[in-house]
Amino acid sequence: MPNDDIKPGYQTTEFWQTLFVNVVALLALFGVHVATSDDVLHAIAVIAALLASAIVTHGYTLGRSRVKSARLQVPSHIGPDVAEITPTSHVLPPV
Repeated sequence: MPNDDIKPGYQTTEFWQTLFVNVVALLALFGVHVATSDDVLHAIAVIAALLASAIVTHGYTLGRSRVKSARLQVPSHIGPDVAEITPTSHVLPPV
């Protein structure tokens, strides 16, 4: 499986979801789209947005790490055509 089989991060749906959540969190942090003048509600919205941002970013980072580590664990002589190999149990006669 060549390195070309793994998409760059910016081409994945997870990247764009993470970017969207982080932008929303930044907007909440700077009060761009908070429909209340109450400081307590604003603080709650900011904390919730930052928490969601942290969770989504962690999930994205963990997912990309798993993809890359799985790629490193595949021996170089095994290619994408492994599924086409016939199991030996179908070839050998029963004992």
